[in-house]
Order: sequence, then structure tokens, then C-alpha cells
Amino acid sequence: MADWRTGWKDLIRWLWPDDDGDERLTPDTAVSVPAVRNALGKITCHVGQLPVHVLRKRPNGGTEKLTTHQAYEPIKTRPNPQLGAFDFRELLIAHSIMWGDGKAYIDYSSGRLQLWPIMPWCSATIYADGEKFHAIKIKDDDQDPIWRLLDDEKDEANIVMLPDSEVIHIRDFSFNPLGGRGLLKDGRVTFKMALNADKTLNSRMQKGFNGRLLLEAPPTAFRKEEDAKEFIDQFNEYHSGTENAGKAGLLRNGIKAQVVSSSNTEEQMIEMRQFNRQEISLLFGLTSTMGDTSGDGYNSREQKNLQYLLDTLMRWIKKCEEEFDYKLLTPAERRSGVFFKFNTAALLRPDYAAQVDSIVKLRNAKIITANMGLELLDMNPIEGPDGDKLENPNTSSPPTEQRQQRQGEQVPQNMNEIETAVEHWIEVECKTVLDAAAKQKNFVNWMNKHYAWWQSRLESCIERLDGDPQLASEHCARSKDELLQICDIAKQDELVSMVSELVSTWPQRAKSLSERIGVLC
Repeated sequence: MADWRTGWKDLIRWLWPDDDGDERLTPDTAVSVPAVRNALGKITCHVGQLPVHVLRKRPNGGTEKLTTHQAYEPIKTRPNPQLGAFDFRELLIAHSIMWGDGKAYIDYSSGRLQLWPIMPWCSATIYADGEKFHAIKIKDDDQDPIWRLLDDEKDEANIVMLPDSEVIHIRDFSFNPLGGRGLLKDGRVTFKMALNADKTLNSRMQKGFNGRLLLEAPPTAFRKEEDAKEFIDQFNEYHSGTENAGKAGLLRNGIKAQVVSSSNTEEQMIEMRQFNRQEISLLFGLTSTMGDTSGDGYNSREQKNLQYLLDTLMRWIKKCEEEFDYKLLTPAERRSGVFFKFNTAALLRPDYAAQVDSIVKLRNAKIITANMGLELLDMNPIEGPDGDKLENPNTSSPPTEQRQQRQGEQVPQNMNEIETAVEHWIEVECKTVLDAAAKQKNFVNWMNKHYAWWQSRLESCIERLDGDPQLASEHCARSKDELLQICDIAKQDELVSMVSELVSTWPQRAKSLSERIGVLC
């Protein structure tokens, strides 16, 4: 490598000059703009928090997780001893957005895969002998782990050349196939305009009163021009500056004060700040402007999240997936159907009640099993073969002897056992609702989440009694309607007493529900 690398010394000196006297927009000054900090943090945080899995396609369809693959732990939990997976991906995307290139060194020297971020300000990408290389400038006093890992490979100019196969490289948009442009370059003018607007506003705030004031004095107020000038100087000295804000003023000798409304220049500055926020959002690929709350209804918020995923995040997700597939998998693994996949469903996850309802519909349609639904809710699976059966619980009725020992409950043989079970359910429901009315700050929100779970629980219990699971839906709907009627009329200090009075009548519903279950037994 030394025979051709010497010819690149002039290029390396040009890429990293020892003394750059040109005043540049630095990352620290750029992120000091609130709109930049918000947009950058939003995108990098979401890419960092999305789960990533190593999957393999099954011959008969579907996929399976490869938790034993060497790249599974580094990508999912800990790329190296110093960084977690969230921080690693967040840093990689931040480098790509701001500098145009997010890079990480693929290290196997410890006997297992580790990924170490490469700082973009000390690296460059070049072609040599028809191959792609990444040049890294190493400093002896650098505390970056890359210095300790690659110190033995540097040449006399402290340059290390890494082949592209040893570097994860996430590029921003560019006309150059070697590297991305980055917003420190493309957003230079917009960022500086935002900084100048902030400086102007801060300067005016430091001066105190921002409006214009005219003092109207009668002809006899001042005898000489010097007296008028002295009065103006003293007036400005007493009232200008933030330390004098709120002080009372005194006008005498018939002098009147007139406040002049903001000038066109001030209004243009306000419009310019709003325009800068919109321009910064466009630079980051965000489809909505920060501070814009129009159309924030529930449905439009869901659509905004989907649009944000497709228009903003998906380009970074696909770049990462393709780079991980090519650099961290062998050709044989790729041919066998192994690939990396971001779980974007985690970003679009609905509220708890809607999620439970969707899972119930998927199971009734025989699309998922009970254990697959429990996994989506982060709950423990059902032990035994029943949890992995692809069946509709409303239409599938296994033999009685197969259901006799589910969750420690025997299948009842007479009406007395049915009534005892139903009375117990309603007693538990009454106590739970009354306790929540006394402790929950948002009782209606709790009620929606609770009854989504309670209905699913009652359906399973009624099924074990050979009853129709639809009875659980009717029972829960009636309970919710009665509670909502109380919430509409009760004051905060009356809620507990009115709920207590209501649930005291619920045990009377046990006999009717028991009879309806018993008819189907």
C-alpha cells in the first residue's frame, strides 16, 4: 500500500490543513439554533430508538430472528464497550446529516465484532488502484478509541488507510459517489441567518424597552436647546437597559409620551425568524414546521407520523439496512436470505386500547397466534401448545377434557359453579374500578385501557365455561357506559362516592350473566 499512498500526501494536506484561518460555521454554533437542535435530535433519536433485528427468510414464508448471529448483539444492544446501540446509531446519523458522512470502523481484533465511530472531521474517502479507501488522520494526543486501535498502522504522516470493507459508511445526499454534502455546507447561509436573527433579538432585549417613544414638549418646557438635550440624555440613561425595566417614569412641564408601533423592519424580522424555521425544516427533510399545531387531531397526527416515517426517516433506515447487509454479512449469508431489518412499527404503535383491539382482530382472522399477540403487548406467553395455535377463539372449541386444567381452573359441571365464577369476576371488577376512582388522576383514560384488557380476560374465562365470548363484550360495554355517564355529571370530589354507589348494584348482574352462560353449556 505504501507505493501508491505516498502520492496522496498532497491531497491529505489539502483535506486537513494545519491552519485554517477562514471563519466557518461550526457544529456548536449550528446546534445553538433551536430549530436545528430540535430537527437534528428528532431524526437521530428516532433512528436510534427503533429496534433492529437480524432476520432470515423461511423457506415456507415468514422470517425468524437470528439471535446467535455475531452482529446481533453489536447492532441491537452494544456495538462497543463505550457506546450503546441507541447512542451509536444516533451519532452515526448525526455525523451523516451535519458533515455528510457517518462512518464506523468494523473491528474484529478482540475476537468478536465491535463497531467504533470515526469522527468525520478527521477522515476522507478516496479512490486508489480502483478501490475505495477511507483515510483517517490519527493524532498522538487523541483520546479517541480509534487512535488506540489503529496507532500501529499509521504512517509517518499519521494517516491510516482503511479499505471500504472495514468501514460502515452512511452518506448524505451528494453528487459525488465518495461522500455526502452535509448540512454544515448546504445549510450554511440559512443557519447563519437564524443566528444573526437571534443575535439581533438578543441585542434589543438587552437594551430593555423595544418600542419607540416620542416625547412631545410644549414651547415653554425648555428655555434652551441644551436643556432639552440634557433631559433626553438623563431620560435614556434612567430607562434604557434590562436593569431599568419596570421603573416608573416622571414627566413634567406638560411633556407627553407617545409610543410608536413597531416598524416594518421589526415585523420583517419576526417574519424572517418564521421563514428560517421553515427553511431549516426543509433542509432536514421534515414535512411540518416546528410550532405549527394546525391539524393536530388524532387522525391527522397518525397520518403525520406515517408521513414523517416515509418522507424523513425511511431514507436513513434504508441506508443503514443496506450498509449493514453488505458490510456485516457474508455473501453466503445474504444468498441464504439473512438481512437486517428496522422495526418501524415501534414508531407507529397506537394507544393501548387500539393496539389490543387490533391484536384481537388479527387473532380472530387467524393471522397471529395468542403468543404472538402477547409478545406485541410485552407479556409472557401461554405455556403449552394452545398459545401457538393459529385459530379463532370465538369459533374454535376444543374438547372439554383439553380445557379442564387451564390456568388452574376446572371446567364447571353445574350452574352453581358458573354462578360462583361469575360472582367472583364481578367482585374483582367492582374493587378494581372503585380503587381506580380513588387513585387515578385521569379516570376516563384508565377506564379505556383497563376495559380493553378486562374484556379479553373475560372472553377467555367465559370460553372456559363453554359460553359465548361475545357476552364479555356486552358486559364490559354496559359497565363503561354506566361509568361514563357518572364521569359526565360528577365533580372531582364526588366521583368516588358516585362510583361506589354504582358498583354496589353490579353484583345483581351476576345471576343474569350466569344464566346466559349456562344456556350455552
